[in-house]
Amino acid sequence: MAYERCISFWATDYRCLNDPYEINYLYQCLCDALQDYENRNQLQSKSPFLKATFQQWLLWKSPYVFSLSECIDSLSLWRLYGDQGRGVAIALDRSELLNKLPSGPGWYAMKKIDYQTESEVRAMFDDVTLQALYQEIDPSQSPYCPIQTLSHNDLSLQACYLKTPAYRDEREWRISRERLNDHFQEVNFREKNGLIIPYIDIDIPLSCVKQIIIGPREDQRLCASSIGKMLRKYAGYYQIDVLLSSLPYVCR
Repeated sequence: MAYERCISFWATDYRCLNDPYEINYLYQCLCDALQDYENRNQLQSKSPFLKATFQQWLLWKSPYVFSLSECIDSLSLWRLYGDQGRGVAIALDRSELLNKLPSGPGWYAMKKIDYQTESEVRAMFDDVTLQALYQEIDPSQSPYCPIQTLSHNDLSLQACYLKTPAYRDEREWRISRERLNDHFQEVNFREKNGLIIPYIDIDIPLSCVKQIIIGPREDQRLCASSIGKMLRKYAGYYQIDVLLSSLPYVCR
């Protein structure tokens, strides 16, 4: 099989994302739903034990996440993730990417983020599920206890693709990788603002890259010329267009 050039992206440890509470969103909503079930049925509180169990799960199985967006030329995303417009956006062909995604143990599918309010997430767990969950929790197993009613893998998968509607404008998609027992064989580390961040590489073939959009910077055309030369040297076989952001914004 012919060798295909790739570009490496980082899938970051879920606990090190920009929103440090994001990973807890689904789990916190479930704990709140259980607490509400306890209050409605005048039951002894067990929800704190469930929360401790989830925290232990996250230590063991926190996944790695690679984020993408449907937004091609968004001012808010340039400001947040594109170095105030001084960076570039890499546009990938979705159908081609789906065919070339990494596969194997632990890899989740590329999926669009589901933006749901707290009440909507809590409604995902009906009273039958909450009753079974409550009966299973054994406080004598403190500080955390094994849970069979809800699969950790299922919850982890849901948590990877669930966010509060506050982030809806980002129109995010994700590729996720479960933390495997032997993941340290492939994990790398980088530093950001004094924090050591674990990540794994995701190699995306250049055949998936369709466009590179230059951010709204003062030297757009010079940047486009340099990137065009780089592409001719390293990716001349591939048809990759270099475009300029149309936004009238320059960070000075």
